[in-house]
Amino acid sequence: MDAILFILDQKTRVPSVYNLTLDQTSGSHWTSAFLTTITGAQYLALSRILGSICKSSLLNLDTLEYSNDLNYGTALQNATTRTYQNTTASSSNPAAGFHVSAGNDYAYNLTWQGTSKVLFNGGNAAFTLGPNFANPTEWSVPASTTSGTLTLSNIETITIDPARSPSIWSYGFGAPSHQLYQFATIRVGEELHYVLPFDMETRGCSGWTSPKSNITYPQRWELRFENGDVLDIKSLSDTVYAGYVNVSGKFLGQEVGFGVVEMIKLIGDYPDIKMCWAACCTLHTGRE
Repeated sequence: MDAILFILDQKTRVPSVYNLTLDQTSGSHWTSAFLTTITGAQYLALSRILGSICKSSLLNLDTLEYSNDLNYGTALQNATTRTYQNTTASSSNPAAGFHVSAGNDYAYNLTWQGTSKVLFNGGNAAFTLGPNFANPTEWSVPASTTSGTLTLSNIETITIDPARSPSIWSYGFGAPSHQLYQFATIRVGEELHYVLPFDMETRGCSGWTSPKSNITYPQRWELRFENGDVLDIKSLSDTVYAGYVNVSGKFLGQEVGFGVVEMIKLIGDYPDIKMCWAACCTLHTGRE
């Protein structure tokens, strides 16, 4: 599958074709899996490869018990470390699998199968963030079924219910710049693909301050869209870097949802930017 990526060129700025498979050799991959077991327990399982960093976490959505793990590897595709393995099933099979083991706390062996078209962030996967035509690139597989097992404390292994366990696979590369634009990339069904601007503000709480970095992160946001729709997004717990959120309000006919919010603090040359906010919010009628 090919798309158009506008790459910075000081002389011509000529667009070039990129391949979604071949271009996955740099940048970052991450998966957000909303898991429901056959016993009805619900978890958010996150895994990410960013350069040589392999990290994962597991949040129990009922008890808010939280565990995470950080490790280092050498390869982005089919990456393997002591606690993390990410592989594709085959070149002809779109299913992909990953294994995460975090010491004695948790382990999961999951296989996800894409059930929808790729979602191109910004409409064509490439969008400008700042001066000099800097282009980050991001695309996702937003609706996938997830199967496999979850092991807790090296004792209990639980089977995942694929019918109630959606996951999101995302891939991105490119550097952020100091001018940020706020927009939402939305797909309704298989054919309608929208890019909508919005205004965002933090609301109603003082946030959570990291005891290690002393950075304060918001825990609640309000998004106002040009068509008058409004979403109230609230973090379920103090899991900050990529945290589970509940969504309420009104958006394209939906009133209740859930998802994941990722927040990044930009430092160094960008003192005017307090927070870079990104979200994978899957609007839904509620957790079942």
